[in-house]
Amino acid sequence: MKTNTIKIDNQNILAKAALIVTVMLGILTLMVFFWQHLYEKQPVLCSILMIVLMTMIIVLLFLFKTPEKVELVPIKHNLPLQMCNVLPYALDRKTQIKHIKNNLHNDCEKIWIIHGDRDQCHEPFLNCVKSIYWDQLGGRAHFEEPIIIHFDCPDLSNNFTDEFLDAIWLRIKKDDYLIPKKLTDLSVLFEQHHDGPIILNTRFYTQTWKKLDKQLLHKLFFTYEGICKSATHPLILCVFVIYEQPKSYLLRRKHHKRKKRIMADLKEFKAFEVPVLKNIGRSDMDRWYQLPVKNNKALDCMVQNEITFQEDQMNQIFYKDSLPMRDVADKLCQFLGVINERKIHENPNI
Repeated sequence: MKTNTIKIDNQNILAKAALIVTVMLGILTLMVFFWQHLYEKQPVLCSILMIVLMTMIIVLLFLFKTPEKVELVPIKHNLPLQMCNVLPYALDRKTQIKHIKNNLHNDCEKIWIIHGDRDQCHEPFLNCVKSIYWDQLGGRAHFEEPIIIHFDCPDLSNNFTDEFLDAIWLRIKKDDYLIPKKLTDLSVLFEQHHDGPIILNTRFYTQTWKKLDKQLLHKLFFTYEGICKSATHPLILCVFVIYEQPKSYLLRRKHHKRKKRIMADLKEFKAFEVPVLKNIGRSDMDRWYQLPVKNNKALDCMVQNEITFQEDQMNQIFYKDSLPMRDVADKLCQFLGVINERKIHENPNI
C-alpha cells in the first residue's frame, strides 16, 4: 500500500528552534550589558529589537508546546492476543532473517550478534524470530519452537566460567535441578528444562562498552562452544549490542564515535554479525500484509485477510518515509488494541 508521505519533521523543527533560542539568549545577554548605552544612541532600534525578540519568544513557545497525544482507534480484526503482541514488530527484517536462516543451517556455531539503535527493538525482534519466523527458518529440518533464556553476561575475569554458570542457573533454577558445576552440566540441565532448541540471550550497551568487551565476546563464544560439545538439542547464543541514543547534542557526538568503534570491533565476528537493524519504511507494510498467521479460529491466513489500513491510518502510522521500529510498532499496537510490551521486552532485567 503506497500513499503520500506527510513531510512534517517535528524533530527538525525543534532542532532549528533550539538554535534560534541559543542565538536569542546571546543577543539578550549582550543587550543586558549594553542596553543603557545603546538605548541612548538608538532608541528606535532598541524598541524594534524588543518587539522582534518578544514575537520570536511567543512563536518558540508555540513550537515547543507538547502536542496532545492522540489515541488511535483500534480496528476490528480476528487475530489472537498473543499474535497481536508480536505482530507489530514483524515488519520487514528480511536481511536479518536471511542471515539467521543461513547460520542455522550452516556447519558453524549458532551465534547471532544483533545490533542497532535502541529504538529498533532488539528484544521484540527476537520474539518474532521465535514466534512468527521460526517455521520458515527451520525449513525441512522442522525445528521445535525454542525457548529464550535471558542472562547477564559476567565481566571478564579469571572466574568467568563459574560466574557464567551462576548467571544461567539464576534464570532457570528449580528444586529438582542439580546446580551446574561445569559447562557439561549445563547440557543436561538444558535437556531437563526444554525438549527442543534453546536461545541464550544477553546484551551489551554502548554506554558501558569497554575496550575489553571484544575480548569478553571471544571468551563468551569459547564458553558457549564448550557447552555445545555435549548438547543434544540446538543451542543458540544471541548477543544484543544496543546503541544508546542520548538526547544531548554533545553526548550524541560522543555516542556516534563510540558506535563507529563498536561496529568496527564487530567486523572481527563477521560470520555471526546479523545485519544492523534499521528504520522501517512505508513500503515494508506490503510484506507485512503477506505474513502467514493463524486467526482466532486457528485457521491459516495472511495478515491482509484480517487487517487493512486506510490511507489516513497509514498517515497516522508513518509521518515520515521511514521510522524506527519503536515508533511504527507503537502505532500498530494501538490499532490492534493491545498494550505495548516494548518496555518490558527491552528491560535488561527481564
